Amino acid sequence: MSLTQQRYRPSTLSPSQRERGFSLVELMIALAIGTILLMIAAPQFNSAIQTQQSNTEVTNLMMDMQYARSEAIKEGQNVTICASTDGASCSGTTWNSGWIIFSNISAASPAAFTKGTDVKLRVQPSLTTKDTITSSPATNSITYNRDGFGVNFGNATGQLFTLHNAPINNAATRCLFLDALGRQKVYKYGDTPATGFSCS
Repeated sequence: MSLTQQRYRPSTLSPSQRERGFSLVELMIALAIGTILLMIAAPQFNSAIQTQQSNTEVTNLMMDMQYARSEAIKEGQNVTICASTDGASCSGTTWNSGWIIFSNISAASPAAFTKGTDVKLRVQPSLTTKDTITSSPATNSITYNRDGFGVNFGNATGQLFTLHNAPINNAATRCLFLDALGRQKVYKYGDTPATGFSCS
């Protein structure tokens, strides 16, 4: 037998020994399975992102409430945190518009930042999301006195702030409750921080 004949001799490998790729049917099945798994996982992934987002936003509010309280105790005078749309006055009606913290030297009532008298301590810009923060009873300011107590809570028991995602996802809803002593705690949807209050 010549070398030419050997070079073009058909393969003697069995079908199982030969390399084979995916057929079109197998590829379509794999894509269909992948799509189904993605559709199942996507809502849970979105919910996890919303929950993390809510935790971050409500924690920022809680930390600033704690800061305002600690400054009031340290300075020995009233310190106010109020909703603000411009970072320069208590102009906000909802807390997602941002807020400012200031030493309320002028003791303005209702709470108002008096330029030239009051001292601005911190400015928090509006939320970068479409989430909302509402208060119950409705208020646009919280003032802590030298003892760290909230002196203008709408309810003698405390004050509740509720953060809702947009679109609303109950699993990601978070509430910040300030008790009569000025302490803060975060709650999840369905929790009852105190009598007359519900995180919903």
